[in-house]
Amino acid sequence: MKCVICQRRDTDGPQCCRSCPPWLDGLLVEIVELYALAPAAVVPSSGAGPKVSGSREAPVPVRLDVVDLLTCARQPEATSPAREYPDDQYGHLSVATVLDQWVRDWRDLLWPDHHLPVPTVSTLAGWLRRRLDDACDRHPAIDSFADELRSIRSTLRTTFGYGRYVDRLPAPCPDCDMMSLYRDDGASWVECGNCG
Repeated sequence: MKCVICQRRDTDGPQCCRSCPPWLDGLLVEIVELYALAPAAVVPSSGAGPKVSGSREAPVPVRLDVVDLLTCARQPEATSPAREYPDDQYGHLSVATVLDQWVRDWRDLLWPDHHLPVPTVSTLAGWLRRRLDDACDRHPAIDSFADELRSIRSTLRTTFGYGRYVDRLPAPCPDCDMMSLYRDDGASWVECGNCG
């Protein structure tokens, strides 16, 4: 049976190969580190480009995309217009909100007797990291969890100007046996740099 996360290697446990849990742990660590950079990015830097005159409104004094990512954890409840026109919604869910949703999901499904942690990014990530190996074996949507973590990292890297991230995987290609597997930032598939 293939790993539900990378979908390339054979499983060592019920659902995942031995490489994916440490990779997920590294994603959580990187998310916390990138999130720590967010407060410094709230105020936009003054551009070096030419000033444009004629605007009637002053620009917003903060970067709203960063503010979205920094807001407190909350369980989103869409308004009736938002439910009616979901494509009109703009912005990101906060990092704390996404992690809090996963903590609640894992707790409700796997550890109903555990208390919820304080909903800060570092605390939520720590709670998830401590239970990661067990969740990789038992949670039915661990692949969706991996996709959301990948998406959070991609959003944070893009927002802070770090550009494209390439995740090099520590496994040989099943077709050519070369150690050249990689996953582009945000992609859900793995490619081989040698044989494609």
